[in-house]
Amino acid sequence: MVTDRLIYSARRRRRNQPVSASSIRKAFAGSTGSNVIDEYAWYTINSGNTTHPVGTKLPNELGLYDLSGNVFEWAWDWNGTYPMGIVTDYRGAASNSQRIERGGAFRYSASAGTVTYRDFFTPYGGLDRIGFRVVRP
Repeated sequence: MVTDRLIYSARRRRRNQPVSASSIRKAFAGSTGSNVIDEYAWYTINSGNTTHPVGTKLPNELGLYDLSGNVFEWAWDWNGTYPMGIVTDYRGAASNSQRIERGGAFRYSASAGTVTYRDFFTPYGGLDRIGFRVVRP
């Protein structure tokens, strides 16, 4: 059953939130610290300025593909100013006209595919650089 609250991939983590030490050290989804993003992500240097079928790069350590690069993923959060201090499971601003997108895209540099990069866009239109990942609980 689909509800008004689709579950988006786990890209809600905000700065100032408690995170595991392993998450902080990761440059991109799948990073071990010694591998390169080209093995895991399509971005401006290696994409040929187009999207690619999911699973044509290596999966991350959870077996998930394309969490970095190819297309941004919509996050549930509305864009807004981060609260001060440590926050647990922060869900973003109560409302806004723009939602957060994470993960990088084929037309963006490798730095957009890092776990800390975020962008935003209005969810009422469409772009070839943004997608979403439906997750069953």
